[in-house]
Amino acid sequence: KNFKKFTLKIVITDYYRLFKESKVFKTKWEKAYILQRKEEDELLKGYKKNLREDINRAKRNNLIFRELNEKDLKNFYDIYLFTIKKIKAKPLPLPFIKNLYEKLKKQNLSNFYGVFKDENLLSGLIVLYPDKKTALAFIQGTSKNGYSLNAPPFLFHNTILYEFRRGIEIFSFGAVPDKKETLIFFKEKFGAEEYNYPVFIWHNPWYIEE
Repeated sequence: KNFKKFTLKIVITDYYRLFKESKVFKTKWEKAYILQRKEEDELLKGYKKNLREDINRAKRNNLIFRELNEKDLKNFYDIYLFTIKKIKAKPLPLPFIKNLYEKLKKQNLSNFYGVFKDENLLSGLIVLYPDKKTALAFIQGTSKNGYSLNAPPFLFHNTILYEFRRGIEIFSFGAVPDKKETLIFFKEKFGAEEYNYPVFIWHNPWYIEE
């Protein structure tokens, strides 16, 4: 039999005082970047000048923002793989992406957004809803042509606006992996606030049968 090793990782933002002296859990601080709900004019004022210019260029390129449907998932996965290879990360499998759509979207726990040019998907984003007030940018992918047409900033800008207009109060860009300064720079262009939170890691390994 084959067994896979796991390390348990627990994120508890409200109970740091209970775990900070723990001898079982190791505390590691991670960073996330968040935006609090604003009207569009105020939101744009917080953007870097070059980000506003990129969004305007995308508009001039006649890019279209809309929700993705089930037929778009394969194309989304293809551009996700292209992006993952660029940042040298390990991709999630396609069945996992499909499950997010089929199971979580029906329960209003996730949504899928995309930017198109002439019906071609240039950039896509999966958003998760950990609670009723928060939208979390989870997985994003962009094609080679999408980068040249400024699809990513256009995608994030419209996603943020859409989420705020439907009542979301906090948009989170998520945590930043170590040594990914370009991702930090991208998030800071939106005027996102840095948010530090503790992660508690239990290092005793446990195994499950594959």
